[in-house]
Amino acid sequence: GNCGEGTGNGMSGGRIKIQGNCRGSLGSEMSGGKIEVKGDCGGKVGVRMLGGKIKIQGNCRNWLGQSMLRGQIEVKGNCGFAPGYEMSGGKIKIRGNCGGALGQKMSGGEIEVKGNCEDFLGEGMSGGKIKIQGNCGNFLGEGMSGGQIEVEGDCGEVVAPYMSGGTLFIHGEVKSFADSAFSPSNEGQIWHKGVWLEKKKSLIQRIKNKIKNI
Repeated sequence: GNCGEGTGNGMSGGRIKIQGNCRGSLGSEMSGGKIEVKGDCGGKVGVRMLGGKIKIQGNCRNWLGQSMLRGQIEVKGNCGFAPGYEMSGGKIKIRGNCGGALGQKMSGGEIEVKGNCEDFLGEGMSGGKIKIQGNCGNFLGEGMSGGQIEVEGDCGEVVAPYMSGGTLFIHGEVKSFADSAFSPSNEGQIWHKGVWLEKKKSLIQRIKNKIKNI
């Protein structure tokens, strides 16, 4: 059947198997063991997770793996807003699509999404790795200072605004880059279709210098 809120909180070993759906806060602060849910889950799954494994066969709502330190979370369906928010370690794997703000303020760990992702992917990210096999929305890597993001599909508008570090790999089409993406203050790297866009950054700076000297 179904289970209530807070199932598996603080567990350190053993196994919990839920045949139906589960409400929010599943596996918060768990340090070991395994939780498997056949149905859907509410929000805040694996918050401050310290170890162990959570596997969800259905969909999951917002704040998956928030402030996660270690462990593994796998979602076979779709996921809501802000998976991996402020995570510093561990691994999240989402086989479906996910909402916006994936990996927001992330400092470590790994996130992999098989489907598409919405806006503000990796906003404020300072470390860790994110890989998207589908497409992503607008404002990719806004304020990013470290870490690595790879998008195999297409990206929306205003890519890498106020980026200051880290690495972006984009294999598909890009609707537009932010002007600030190629600012001299950006010490990161942007790769598009296998080409490092350092030349574009240098060209923009040379044009600005010419205008300034007129």
